[in-house]
Amino acid sequence: QQPALEMTNEYYDRESDWWEDSLFKKTNAVYGVANSTQASGLARVVADHIEHWGGSVVKIGDWPDLVDNCELRIKSGQRKRLSYPIKKINSLFGCDVIEDGLGDYVVDILIVVGDELGVWAQEVVLLSE
Repeated sequence: QQPALEMTNEYYDRESDWWEDSLFKKTNAVYGVANSTQASGLARVVADHIEHWGGSVVKIGDWPDLVDNCELRIKSGQRKRLSYPIKKINSLFGCDVIEDGLGDYVVDILIVVGDELGVWAQEVVLLSE
């Protein structure tokens, strides 16, 4: 597991983390983002990144169990097809990858925002205001 990117000016200098990525878009994966923290709006910040990269986020919601950093939950048997988006998401967020366990999300990849990633997302919101 990689640590989530520290929120500094370095984050904003990494323009490739924000703009559309043709390989990311080409996988045609369907994404969901779930917030496991008590802070509202964090899943939307992560979903914005996925959408800017060219991903299709079809559901944003809550997750019943608190996670420490974040989890990438993927459909069973799809790890190879989804290898590029998994790598791209982990380059910024550093999530644990888990097959299955998607709950009621009908998606290829579900990103569950946890405490550590939640702190990062809150800082993104504050810096963008």
